[in-house]
Amino acid sequence: MNRAKKSTLIASNAALLTAAMLASFVLPLITDSITEGRANFLRMLAHTFPLFVAIAFSSLLINKAVGEPVD
Repeated sequence: MNRAKKSTLIASNAALLTAAMLASFVLPLITDSITEGRANFLRMLAHTFPLFVAIAFSSLLINKAVGEPVD
């Protein structure tokens, strides 16, 4: 894997984490508007689930970038 591909993977990782942070901010607001403030557990899941998924995909991307030597 060359440096350009590693840079692309790192940029994809940053974009993934940024999208997850945005989703974890917006989804609880949508959940509140749908449930009218009654479902605290659902709101908590809407807040944390995008971050947990992003961390899993992020670790896969970083593992792919770090696991191979640079050409």
